[in-house]
Amino acid sequence: MRVVISGIGLVTPAGVGKECFEEAVFDAHSGIGPSSRFPDSGFASAEVKGFDFANVFADRRFRRSATVTRYGLCAVKESLEDAGLFNTEYNLERAGLVVGVTHGAIGMTCDFHEDLVREGPESVSPALFSDSVLNAPTGNTSLAFAIRGPSHTIIGGPTVGIQALSLALSLIKEGAVDFVVVLSCEELSERVIEAYKKFRLTSGTEMRPFNMEHAGFLCGEGAAALVLESHERALSRGVTPVAEVCSAVVGGSESSVESIERGARRALKAAGVEAADISAVTACANGSKMDAHEGVGLGRVFAHSLPVSSIKQLTGESFGASTLMSVIASALSLKRNRVLLNRDFGQAGPEWSWASLRVRSASTDLTSTLVSSVGLLNEAAFTVLKRL
Repeated sequence: MRVVISGIGLVTPAGVGKECFEEAVFDAHSGIGPSSRFPDSGFASAEVKGFDFANVFADRRFRRSATVTRYGLCAVKESLEDAGLFNTEYNLERAGLVVGVTHGAIGMTCDFHEDLVREGPESVSPALFSDSVLNAPTGNTSLAFAIRGPSHTIIGGPTVGIQALSLALSLIKEGAVDFVVVLSCEELSERVIEAYKKFRLTSGTEMRPFNMEHAGFLCGEGAAALVLESHERALSRGVTPVAEVCSAVVGGSESSVESIERGARRALKAAGVEAADISAVTACANGSKMDAHEGVGLGRVFAHSLPVSSIKQLTGESFGASTLMSVIASALSLKRNRVLLNRDFGQAGPEWSWASLRVRSASTDLTSTLVSSVGLLNEAAFTVLKRL
């Protein structure tokens, strides 16, 4: 069975909505800048701007939900509209939902527990707690859109975006559902920024993937959602899919380089393609020390030079959310038959000598792409997409 992406929805620092995001990734327009939300931190960040939840989502049941949930609801609504499934006769009892989350509404969680400790149980709202848990976006999304099939929450680092995609593929291919909504969402929190700062993983002012100095990443936020279904079903509904999802594979627990190499090879094998068939790579690279491991691991797989890009120069590091944004950007590049371009990243590390990072031509013959995701604990995940 061929499984395709039939709808996409986005809330990102580089642009809110499918059209704005698509324009941003092909023009290399960055959403990174000085933090307006946490001006005293002295850090730059990638913040969602121009987001009006009440204007997009009229259901008042969710007006007090956490920001991360609001981002997710708007992204899912757009993806269902894009797939022709919003407010239609199609029965979402045969639809599933898989959500990948890293930090979730951690700000709301900390505020809830702070009030609980200081003021006691009577001072806090149960509703505040229910919206602060990590699976709140999943529950709220199922409720908002009457998705009555299996619903799952996957918690972890950047790879949860592809882990969610992998589970969704299985649900479709096993015939458990007709459609699956895949969502990953994150919101910026000063506590998260400070935590990564203490571990010396973040950069203060800039985001430079592939850079040999490994200065660190800048935190981002947002949501990315896509609808998966069989190619046959999409065509029968008169929908033009974005791209085919051929595989979504999570790497092993070996050291970072071995995990990346083995995971990429498994993804290619599962997709039924050779390394030489891949036209471009959308990398996880975010300016941290893990970029070097990714460059070495992927360099062992690809003997030929090919375009490699990272959209995190535009969106910041929002973990599972930016991974799913990368999947969508890669799918759009296949649909447009255009390479994703990198912004200026300075001097690339020697680990990326095999890659074409400074691609200037916007057009090429793209047939299939690999999307890479690498975490801080040696985990790695990959997906292979094909042009339809």
